Amino acid sequence: MTITPANHFDREKVHEHVDRALDDAVTHLAEHFIEFDRQLIQRLVRESYDKLAATAVVHQHLVTLAEHRAWLRLDDLRTTRM
Repeated sequence: MTITPANHFDREKVHEHVDRALDDAVTHLAEHFIEFDRQLIQRLVRESYDKLAATAVVHQHLVTLAEHRAWLRLDDLRTTRM
């Protein structure tokens, strides 16, 4: 017997959407911070997301918050290089 949540929320599909949204955030940041390696940007976005997700009660907007947090870190790195 398969148990379906009342809201028909499929967790597997959610992870897929989150991964795609995080990849989009990496692409957006890579276009703005062209001096940084895409792998560094991806690591910063994923780390930010993981840290936020670990303590979040509400999981809406975590990708946006992670992108913003990574943006701030990249901007700091850019500033210290100058």
